[in-house]
Amino acid sequence: MARREPATGQRGGNSALFGKNVERRRETDDWNFKFKLGGEFYRGPCYTKDKRKAEAFAAQVKAEKKGEIRKDRAAGLGPMTFGHACDVWWDDVGSKNVETGLKYRLDWLREKLGDNKYLGEIKPDDITFIKNERAKCLRPAGKDDKGDQLSRPLTKSGVKATLVTLRSVINYASKAMGAAVRMFDWTTWIKKDDEEFDIRIMTETEQALIWPELDDDVREVAEFDLDHPKRINELLSLIWPRVDLLGETIRIKLKGRTKLFDDPIGPEEVMRLQRIKARKLHPMAVFTYASKRTRKYNGQQHVKGERRPMTYQHFYEKWTEACARVGITDLNPHCLRHTGATRYYWAHPDRLETVSKMLNHTDIATTVKYYANHNPELAARAGRALHRDLPCHAGDPGAR
Repeated sequence: MARREPATGQRGGNSALFGKNVERRRETDDWNFKFKLGGEFYRGPCYTKDKRKAEAFAAQVKAEKKGEIRKDRAAGLGPMTFGHACDVWWDDVGSKNVETGLKYRLDWLREKLGDNKYLGEIKPDDITFIKNERAKCLRPAGKDDKGDQLSRPLTKSGVKATLVTLRSVINYASKAMGAAVRMFDWTTWIKKDDEEFDIRIMTETEQALIWPELDDDVREVAEFDLDHPKRINELLSLIWPRVDLLGETIRIKLKGRTKLFDDPIGPEEVMRLQRIKARKLHPMAVFTYASKRTRKYNGQQHVKGERRPMTYQHFYEKWTEACARVGITDLNPHCLRHTGATRYYWAHPDRLETVSKMLNHTDIATTVKYYANHNPELAARAGRALHRDLPCHAGDPGAR
């Protein structure tokens, strides 16, 4: 395929020989075609050292490219660089998503693919390259007792999230902006098997080691998440106007949802929230932390000792540092959600539907996939109940 590059208006000085739509560098006898269409330069090999044959080849490529451009224009398509596609997608879609790490993944993709690469030039090999490179990445996992930085490999789900971001950018540019792109079968790279169905559970022994290393603010969030297994970001955004202690509910925004959801909470969570509220740490935010020093961070002024809403970044850093100090590098904050749900499931193996409601799964099959697979008999029973469109346990008291 002809390589396209931005128009510079330069002919390469005296370092090349030129013919009609062709050029040849002095250090080689091979001719390359070079022509300009629609404000863009196209370059590529002519596969011949004969100038006349090269000019004929270049004329044919140019004619074919003109036809492609006419078809693209008739279909409302046009060339778009990957960098521009990322900017448009972020402004229209990405910036409205609170998903942790989304901007980092987008910047990482731009660095690897390059802002000047045209979407139409992204090939399957490029996507394979992205997947392989992302799999090599490491995440910080705190520091050990000597102060040395520890790290852990990026999970399969982390690699998958990066590919999903790339797919979103390309598809949005094609559908919303009419950009010329290649059509891909994304199931080649994004597979369901890449999800981590064998979930990582924190053991009682690991918890006994980690808990003393956590400060009070981080431990409050961790304990609440064990009793009420949600995604960390769903809890950290909780504010007091959305807490109804008398009605035993909290209003949270679930992943992928736009509206708030009234989530029932149990007596342990109610007592914990009552204790936090009695301390009057913050007028709005439920979970907070105290700034360690006065500085400007993310465009906001932090004052030492001032209470601020807990952020995922702060929680992640404190959690991974605490784990690293006791020699554990494979427990990320999301393990708290899995651990809380699994512990409840092990204590009540006949209440899989309750576990599904606790986790706010839209389909109980997801709960079966992640949790019941530890018990083949329960998994089979749950599967039969799903096919009959019946609850897994008729006497289920419902979600806490």
